[in-house]
Amino acid sequence: MTTTEQQCAAEAEAARNTRVEGYASWLADDVDGLIHNVAPRDAAPCQHSTAILAEARAAVALALSKIDLAIARDKEAHSQEAA
Repeated sequence: MTTTEQQCAAEAEAARNTRVEGYASWLADDVDGLIHNVAPRDAAPCQHSTAILAEARAAVALALSKIDLAIARDKEAHSQEAA
């Protein structure tokens, strides 16, 4: 791999990391808002939302499993760097 290719790869990785951090922050904020609005203590349940909430739950579960894998890979990389 040439120096230019290495630089392009590093820039692409940095851009990807920036996107991941942005999406993670956005997701955390949106989940907080969803939780707050789905289950207010003194409000009636959201009507006709079961299918939408079930679909969202499935997507979040998949995302969480992928996030867990990414965290494990990151921890492994840090462990190898420290060794």
